[in-house]
Amino acid sequence: MSASETSSPREQLLAALVQALGSAQDALSEYLDAADSEQGDSSAAAHAREYAETAALLRCRAQQLHRSEPDRADLERRARWFEARAEVKRSGAPMPPELRTPLEGLQLVDDLRHELLDLSNLVQDVSAGELDAFLQALVPESNPPPGAGEALRAALGDLQRAAGTALDLLGARHDEAGTVRFLPVKLTVAATRR
Repeated sequence: MSASETSSPREQLLAALVQALGSAQDALSEYLDAADSEQGDSSAAAHAREYAETAALLRCRAQQLHRSEPDRADLERRARWFEARAEVKRSGAPMPPELRTPLEGLQLVDDLRHELLDLSNLVQDVSAGELDAFLQALVPESNPPPGAGEALRAALGDLQRAAGTALDLLGARHDEAGTVRFLPVKLTVAATRR
């Protein structure tokens, strides 16, 4: 017996919903990346060159005779970090967590909270009839199991409540008119040694 034969209709629908949301997110990311690449290829390439140049400069400093071994090791570590960032920029891939700057991390979470709000609004805008019609239109299984519509509505309700909780924690606030606004984020900049 496969896992899909032993799981409940609700679990099957939740799994299908997660897969569909992932596909939609991938499609949106590809669309946005294509739009960004039309405008920003030179920007990404310029950042990659700047990171590579910074890495080269740090390596030159590491070779200076007056540098102590701990200073050289730190300069080499920083050079590797810039080289890795340059490679990611050249490839066009998302910046991995270990290479993100604090500002990039804050921007990513800010993007997440805006996406959660959009998702929550989208769930709210879809009617029960539209969900039922979609379930009936699924190919090749145009015959959803009994209770699929109710299970899907319950799952989307759970998703919307979870998104609402996350949004509250991420600084979403409702004004008197019911409009959602986000609390601003401040970045504390550490002083660096020169």
